[in-house]
Amino acid sequence: MERNKLNGLAALPLDDYGSTASTKHKEDQVRIMQEDQLDTADEQNIHVQLKKDDRGMYCNDGVRKIDFILVYEEQTETKKSASAAEERIKKWRQKFLKNLQKAGLYIEEEIVENDKQLITFIKLHAPWEVCCAYAESLSIRAPLQAHPNPTSNWSSKLLETVHIPNVMDQAVPNTP
Repeated sequence: MERNKLNGLAALPLDDYGSTASTKHKEDQVRIMQEDQLDTADEQNIHVQLKKDDRGMYCNDGVRKIDFILVYEEQTETKKSASAAEERIKKWRQKFLKNLQKAGLYIEEEIVENDKQLITFIKLHAPWEVCCAYAESLSIRAPLQAHPNPTSNWSSKLLETVHIPNVMDQAVPNTP
């Protein structure tokens, strides 16, 4: 099997590129080549250094990457005597978070407390399966991979410049 290399990184296999079946528990994973796997014919060695303590971009489990962060503040003094409006907002927030969880998002909450206020950070991670499902249901047409040789219709361009109608022209609404 031919190994695709780009800047010293082993590319992911293209057999199941974009497939939702094989991405369980290895999401956003890139395999890094070891130094002994590099070809000796390569003139330059490219070393990739990953930060070991890069907790700011990942959830507490260290595997899931944070996609969105929701932040809200609450006053600590008014925590004891919450008004009806604040209770309504709190119920709405809990319902919103429950609906996000039902949609398949991973939710992690972190609370930072100081003298006057509580700042709550809600970290959201959207798994690949959820992103694919919503992209299909919303008919989002985005390429999963860059197409190296896009097709060009040179005959259509030629006929258009000569002002001759193209009898073979087709209006395809959702081109792949």
